[in-house]
Amino acid sequence: MLDAKYLALRSALISPAKTMATVTAGSPPGAPARTRAPVSEVPGTTDIATVDARGNVVEVTTTVEGYFGSGITVDGTVLNNQLTDFDIVPVKDGALVANRVEGGKRPRSSMSPTIVYGPDGKVRLAVGAAGGSTIIAQVAKAIIGVVDWKLSAQDSIALGLLYAPGHVAAAGEGHRTRGDGPRVAGAR
Repeated sequence: MLDAKYLALRSALISPAKTMATVTAGSPPGAPARTRAPVSEVPGTTDIATVDARGNVVEVTTTVEGYFGSGITVDGTVLNNQLTDFDIVPVKDGALVANRVEGGKRPRSSMSPTIVYGPDGKVRLAVGAAGGSTIIAQVAKAIIGVVDWKLSAQDSIALGLLYAPGHVAAAGEGHRTRGDGPRVAGAR
């Protein structure tokens, strides 16, 4: 990873003038051949925000990966199954899969429970989301709706979602009647 020629080649891929359409994993000298495996999302994430009578706020995003996680409970607690965040097949086309299961790895997570405070120091919004890799975009959309567009939390969450995780972009219509929320500049 610290080979000067390898670092120079990887650095040359970065341009301040444009984004890369696709980014492929590097192959440092001496590293075994690896291949990328397709990503698969598994339902099982829950988000909850609550406020007590004193104004204390809790915002929690949790996941057990799948409807009942690992299928194992301890003292009534369902244990999660983060193994679904890894590729269960360790080798593909004769090369090691980069996201294979092995000791010491930690799964990627998009969970982003967020509490937003106003200038007065009081909680203005507590928000999180379920939805795998779309979670960060959903939370950002809700914050923008409340803080920048002055919508209620409900109306902000109900807005459609613009999401572009790479070379593919997706746009959702939202959960309310069209035209409810503010229009994005230049949108038709």
